[in-house]
Amino acid sequence: METLRDQIKNDLSAVFMNEDEFAQTASFFHLGVETVLTIQIFEEFQDFRTPTFFRIWCNFEDIPGIEENDYFIIKTKKYGVVSFTRDDIGNELTIF
Repeated sequence: METLRDQIKNDLSAVFMNEDEFAQTASFFHLGVETVLTIQIFEEFQDFRTPTFFRIWCNFEDIPGIEENDYFIIKTKKYGVVSFTRDDIGNELTIF
């Protein structure tokens, strides 16, 4: 019997990380080397006008060696990596 955790894990790939659904393509730069990958980006607000920071979510295996000061290019905008954490499922990262 499939658990809720299994269902969520399957939905991550099938829905949330599907470019035809919610995800988008971005370029990730580590040590000057570009990797094109699929991400989710979320704006985090402290007030109603200006995003305080952006949260980028992607597959851990897509960005080996990620470090602070690496960056993403998403629709021509540059987003620097300030910090990152691995989620409880164990294979996705949240990058601030």
